[in-house]
Amino acid sequence: MSHGQAAIKLPPSQAFSPPEKFELRRCASLQELPMPQLQGRPLKHRYAALHASALQRTDVCRCSFPAAFSNSRRKHLQGSLFSLIGRKIDSASLESHIKKNESAQAPRTGSLTMRARTGSEDGAGKPAASSTSPTDFSSYLVDAGIKAGSALFGKGLPPGLLIQTAEAAWRGTWKIMMSQLAPSNDDGSYKRPESAFRNRIEKGGRFPPEKGRYHLYAALTCPWAHRTLIVHAIKGLDAVVPFSIAVPGSSGLWEFASDSSKSGGATLQTTIDRGAGKKTLKEVYKSQTGGYDGRSTVPMLWDTKTKTVVNNESADIIEILNEAFNDWAAHPDVDLAPKHVAADISRWNDLIYDTVNNGVYKCGFATSQGAYDIAVAALFDTLDAIDAHLQRSRYLCGDQLTLADVRLFTTILRFDPVYYVHFKCSRQRISEYKYLYPYLRDMYQHPGVAATCDLDSICRQYYYSLFPLNPGGLVPVVPRGSDPVGLLQPHSRGKLLSSPVLQSA
Repeated sequence: MSHGQAAIKLPPSQAFSPPEKFELRRCASLQELPMPQLQGRPLKHRYAALHASALQRTDVCRCSFPAAFSNSRRKHLQGSLFSLIGRKIDSASLESHIKKNESAQAPRTGSLTMRARTGSEDGAGKPAASSTSPTDFSSYLVDAGIKAGSALFGKGLPPGLLIQTAEAAWRGTWKIMMSQLAPSNDDGSYKRPESAFRNRIEKGGRFPPEKGRYHLYAALTCPWAHRTLIVHAIKGLDAVVPFSIAVPGSSGLWEFASDSSKSGGATLQTTIDRGAGKKTLKEVYKSQTGGYDGRSTVPMLWDTKTKTVVNNESADIIEILNEAFNDWAAHPDVDLAPKHVAADISRWNDLIYDTVNNGVYKCGFATSQGAYDIAVAALFDTLDAIDAHLQRSRYLCGDQLTLADVRLFTTILRFDPVYYVHFKCSRQRISEYKYLYPYLRDMYQHPGVAATCDLDSICRQYYYSLFPLNPGGLVPVVPRGSDPVGLLQPHSRGKLLSSPVLQSA
């Protein structure tokens, strides 16, 4: 492999090995620093002097990069290496800084030493300054930083200066990433974007009901898309409204499987694009008449006849699936929105959407402590009220399962394995609720529902794809009680005498 050359300023006592390893070495001449006041200091103190010296001298070492790296990437790598090693400090303030942090520089052992890799000195679990990303360039940079830190600090905890620098850099980067991932209001509370397409499928309208004309795009990870798959299954619409299932890709886009052999099994899995034959959902959105450059979200109903996005709001789509295709549905007699409890469904939907469905995201995507405190209090106030209501009612609106239950289920299914940890919804697990947990099992065991639930995929995709919330990419195991074994335990909910009245929280 050919390499280009790029120059970076480093102390002449150090040199880079070949770029495949990118290891920063210590040399015997490390003691000969041009700063007498630092002689005899531990290496953990002298690293700052090394960096200050590097910025003041004209000695230049050569470092090789793969030829495929652009000039901007080479410059970014150089600058990022210095950020990982230490920040710019002048020699005049160096000695006072070292004295001030003297006690913080002593080597640490045990769990705190492990936390050094996350940039957290107080054990609070703050995110790391760098992490493995899907791109080769980022992996290359991370490897360089880790090896540079290892060469400079050995197995001890890096000095406070490095930790403070890494923490400040990460917090700034995290704010930027969160603003792109989850737009927020001025107070740091999460603001969910509005859906762009809100057309209905109805007789005599622009999009009349037809068997096989419309295609549903969904994802197993997304709770909003999951609710459409549940209604699709309960109504028996496989032969009426075909569907495709996407997965979060490394590019941040919803992607489809590359071949049909990856589809199938006891539960739903990622499929090829059966509706438009595209590789990503964004390509489907863009292919509609007139094009589209906005957010490409799931779920989405696609009109294969006119090549048009009909609707991408989950609340609308589950109503459409419940009522628009009864002429061909396998279970047309199943009505998930009966008129006699329409008012109760509406009240539950309003409460659950704001504080539970969207509430967990308000907790997880909050960028201020105040916004998080408000969201988490509202979330558990509502869960407590629901638990009390379910003491005397099998479902939210009486003896019959409705769309309100479907909307609640997809959130509480993910609660213990994902939201409790990942989104900091940590006051209480669903499995610790006396009535809400049996209700979850009752819903899971309803015919057709379990086949739409893949907790392993849900956990893997949540923890791996939301990088700002989990930089290390580690995926926890599904907790007991949230796995199929626990969810298939008896629930005894069929014995309840129900009351559909919504009680005040």
